[in-house]
Amino acid sequence: MKTFFEKIFKPYIFPIIILIIGAYLKTGENLNVITDYFLQSSNSFIKFFGRQFYLWEVIFYLIIIFIISKVYKLIFNSKSSMEKKMLKAIKKYPLRYNVTITGTTDEFVFKYSLLVENEKYRINDLRPYCSNCSEKSIRMATFSYGDFKCNCGKYIDYRLCQDIKSRIITDLEELE
Repeated sequence: MKTFFEKIFKPYIFPIIILIIGAYLKTGENLNVITDYFLQSSNSFIKFFGRQFYLWEVIFYLIIIFIISKVYKLIFNSKSSMEKKMLKAIKKYPLRYNVTITGTTDEFVFKYSLLVENEKYRINDLRPYCSNCSEKSIRMATFSYGDFKCNCGKYIDYRLCQDIKSRIITDLEELE
């Protein structure tokens, strides 16, 4: 059902419905009864809405646009309960991961950004920083595909980066 909304209803059917409603409301001929009521009323407050640039139409159109935008957001931007739980877990989880390699004094900090796509976690930008060179963490340069190297000679291979990603995702799943 979600693919129907994403691939058919959202790009094709919904815009056609909006065009039909817009064409119907644009002419204003179908609303002449309301216009006549405002123009022929004895109340000066109501006449104001009839004479001054058909202000009631502007208000009416704004209300319709507001309702359509809310319905659109409700239908197309709603997230499943699983995605909501996942987003809450992401908010609780820190955006840095400290790693110490056993048997050495090597310390690294991994910074990243987390996303939820189709009810799956995705680590967008995993960036390792070396904490061995100086007191401040220094970002490591890309050495080859998925490998990183620091100026001090410390090296992180692709497998360690994948291991860190899987640890982060496992921790997030436990937070749900």
